[in-house]
Parts: sequence; structure tokens; C-alpha cells
Amino acid sequence: MAFSKNHLYPKETQIVSEFSKAFAHSARIKIIEHLTLYGPSSVEELMKYHPLSQPAMSNHLEKLRKKHLVQYAEEFPRIIYSVDSKTIKLVKKHLRKFLKRI
Repeated sequence: MAFSKNHLYPKETQIVSEFSKAFAHSARIKIIEHLTLYGPSSVEELMKYHPLSQPAMSNHLEKLRKKHLVQYAEEFPRIIYSVDSKTIKLVKKHLRKFLKRI
């Protein structure tokens, strides 16, 4: 098994790469769009707009949480998701820089 050489690239490039991985599925992009446009939502609310099973939706939300793109709050009996505005600002900043360079 080969070892990743990602750490050998500039930090700025690594950041863009990590965010790109988080957006590597159409469902995750639409989840971010939905939460940005309509505000905090439960899994049940998000499911109304996606052709996904509940386990698949939860998997996508977990990936977004791990990259700190969404945050959640437990409001029994639901979990409410929202965008992490600090991270979204960071994503925009790094993507703008990257797009200007190419």
C-alpha cells in the first residue's frame, strides 16, 4: 500500500483538496445549499428533497460534519443540522484564491 504524499504540497493546496473531497457527491452539495437557503433542518426535512435512504443521508451528513461544514444540535427526538458559517467562509476564501490562480 502506498503512502499519501498530500502533506508534501503547500498547505493552501491541501485545504482546497480536503474541502473538495467533502463536496465530492451531489447530495452533499445540495445539502449545503438547502441548509444555507432554508436554515436549520432535521434529517426528515432534508430527506423530502433528496432521493436517498435515511442511512445514506446520515452518511453524507457525517462526512460534512467531519469536515466541519455542518453542525448539529440535539432537539429530542430529532437532530437539527445547520451550516457552520465559519467553515463556509473559509471554504469560499480558499476556493476564490484557488480559482484566481488557475
